[in-house]
Amino acid sequence: MISKYEYAKQYETERHVWSVVGNEVSLHLHISKHEEFTNGGLEIHYRMPPVYMRDKPPSHNICAFIACPCWHDGSSSWASDYWIPLWEEGITHDEMFALLEVETARRSTEFREDWRKEDVEI
Repeated sequence: MISKYEYAKQYETERHVWSVVGNEVSLHLHISKHEEFTNGGLEIHYRMPPVYMRDKPPSHNICAFIACPCWHDGSSSWASDYWIPLWEEGITHDEMFALLEVETARRSTEFREDWRKEDVEI
């Protein structure tokens, strides 16, 4: 897996992005700190469609994140409920990457198992 952190500040908004690129599944978590509030999202990028998206075209023909077609899903509520509180409590970058790498591996395993149930070799 390849991990990367990016930081940008525009006016009073700070934007943090942690990315983990895996073989089947890649994740990026973005957290933006505004003057009055913090928001973010966890985006999931699949190189092949997950079973529940198998009849859908790619979300992006060439994804800017993984540089190939991808099927995209995500959650701002999971970021708000789980990831942002960790960041606000002072989690280190190494700890954040460790959690994201575990999540990437879990989702990759789930992805392969779902397709095996469909009797498709990936």
